Amino acid sequence: MACPFCPDRTGKVDKKKSLSVTVPGGYYRCFKCGAHGRDTSLSPENVQDITAPAGHAVLPEGFTPLSGDRSFIFEGARAYLEGRHVPAEVWEALGIGATVRGRYAHRIIIPLMENHTLFGFVARSYVPTTRPYLYPPGMERHFFNGDALHLDTQMPVVVTEGIMDAVPLWPDSVACLGKPTHTHVTQLAATNRPVVCLLDGDAWTDNWSLALKLKMAGRPAITVRLPAGEDPGSLGRAWLTENVLKNTVGGEGFLDLQHTA
Repeated sequence: MACPFCPDRTGKVDKKKSLSVTVPGGYYRCFKCGAHGRDTSLSPENVQDITAPAGHAVLPEGFTPLSGDRSFIFEGARAYLEGRHVPAEVWEALGIGATVRGRYAHRIIIPLMENHTLFGFVARSYVPTTRPYLYPPGMERHFFNGDALHLDTQMPVVVTEGIMDAVPLWPDSVACLGKPTHTHVTQLAATNRPVVCLLDGDAWTDNWSLALKLKMAGRPAITVRLPAGEDPGSLGRAWLTENVLKNTVGGEGFLDLQHTA
């Protein structure tokens, strides 16, 4: 939907419908001017243009936004996010919640938006299980936070495999929700932002391959080799900003961080 904050913050009317809203919950963020927060008056009834059409993705039963929640029942969910270096302000901005009911019980629910439309969610268990991640049946594997690729900035965008590696780096990150597909590579090649390839720590050759494909398509890309045994989500935003983002702005090449953790 059109962002009402853009005229005051940028001096320009938002003609590209840059405001993303997560419902239920009313959490919003503008991918143009950066305005974000919560407005509980935003509901499925008055933001139909940004919610999923009938028959498409909906959040699971019992979904409860974690921002502002202090109930004992979701203590494990909050502890898990804090342990993965995800601060409360990111929970709020992304509309992250949890549920203790149904198929996705005892899982953190991360809504997935594209073009201001909910296309699915990732359900990450915060209790021991043989299936840590679940997805809605039939969900297409688009990017997590794919709208970040359309921002007009030279700040690098970090591409990861898993969503829990990308969330701590939000808003300057996207996740493939698995190995990058041809569609993912095509979308990365089309962005105006430099790309930092930060796949799992044991997959640095995949990083190199992805960066090479992007360079062949004319997109500046940096290959990063993380310390042995580390993944992006295990290191935290502060470490990655200090060692990765500030060292790759506007650059290309190979960054080996094997001995810096």
